[in-house]
Amino acid sequence: MGGRVGSGQRCCWPLNADPLCGRLTHMMKIREALPADAPAIGRVGRDSYATAFRDSMQPRELSQMLDQEYSDGVVSALISSECVLVADVDAEVVGFAVIAQSDHEMARWAPWELRKLYVHPKCQNQGVGAALIEASLSARANSDLVLDVWKENLGAQRLYERFGFSHVGARANPNPGISNSDPELVMVRGCSLTGSGKSPAA
Repeated sequence: MGGRVGSGQRCCWPLNADPLCGRLTHMMKIREALPADAPAIGRVGRDSYATAFRDSMQPRELSQMLDQEYSDGVVSALISSECVLVADVDAEVVGFAVIAQSDHEMARWAPWELRKLYVHPKCQNQGVGAALIEASLSARANSDLVLDVWKENLGAQRLYERFGFSHVGARANPNPGISNSDPELVMVRGCSLTGSGKSPAA
């Protein structure tokens, strides 16, 4: 079980006056996803993933990946089983985050995993990602949180570092068999590294 927020309760997170948050935050609401949000979440996931990886994946592989991850059925199942937060601007979903219990490999670093964080390309660099990270931390009462990130995504790494995440190691790409199969970097916030055999990157 991924552990949703509360017991069937739908929660909203107020946005703090945080310097990490940008121009959209004054009209943005972060809330728990509803079943009806599945198509919009799928569109955000497809558009942002395709923009990021269009030049590093074969078109057929990219299409297969998007179908596997962002069909309405897959997203609906995700909403029903995990904590899925959306960034809502004028009733339009412009970003989302998924927080779940860490899998066996990631649990060595932290009990909870920020499994997905995507912002629509037209809304990037406007504070949406920062607001979603802030809400994700609040949703788990600022407990230890782990994530993996593509090693070439330097912008995302910098954003995570600003929220206190540190590099602790790497893991095999969770999507084997595709041409973009570089290892993913693992980052942790608030976790004791004792026994991990790793130390944060300088």
